[in-house]
Amino acid sequence: MILFTAATYRELKYFCTSMSGFDFQDRTGQCTWRKHIGMSLLECGVGPLNAALGLQSFLATHPEVDMVINIGIAGSYDQDLLPLGSVCLATAEIWPEYGVRTGSGPADPKLLGFPLCGQDKDAVWNRIDLDPRQMSSYGAFFQETLPQDWILAASLTVAGVSGTLEVARELARTCNAGMENMEGFALAYVCRNKGISFAEVRTISNLAGSRSSRDWNYKAAFSSLAGLPARMLKNG
Repeated sequence: MILFTAATYRELKYFCTSMSGFDFQDRTGQCTWRKHIGMSLLECGVGPLNAALGLQSFLATHPEVDMVINIGIAGSYDQDLLPLGSVCLATAEIWPEYGVRTGSGPADPKLLGFPLCGQDKDAVWNRIDLDPRQMSSYGAFFQETLPQDWILAASLTVAGVSGTLEVARELARTCNAGMENMEGFALAYVCRNKGISFAEVRTISNLAGSRSSRDWNYKAAFSSLAGLPARMLKNG
């Protein structure tokens, strides 16, 4: 089964707007099925803690899930690379808040000395590499090739979003990341530990670090989110 998960009900509802044959029931539970096809939805909650707990709880009662796809909106660190309304596929999820913080940049997990899990080459410190192309291996569900205008970039997961452009730029520079979100690493980490395939597709709603209204466009982000099924799913 393929599970689509997002932080909020609103994101899931927009994602399903144009999807044919999907019985989306208004807040009657976290899980809704697409008729006759092994697909499901989960509102995991906002932030890394809610995301990890929400997905872990769902998987405990749905062992048939073999791929999780995180969809939703996110902030861009560079509007030349990821303009408002664009679609980004995460090539990695990074958690810059884990470790020892010695300055304004991300924490250093190796200075702490304890990986999140694993040892040696299998250790996970604060980064999980992702391969968006693995979606194409599920030929019964996804298009054989991903849209060429979807942008590939690493993503940062934070519990506290960037509140200034200076903070955002420092994170983007030191982590070589293109977008900022609040759930992706937690979801990828749960899937990694359970041996479940994971991918992340986000639409850009704002310039990370900016509080100016000209750098925010929810309408464009949600419109792009609503258009995802037609571009990624067979018979979407």
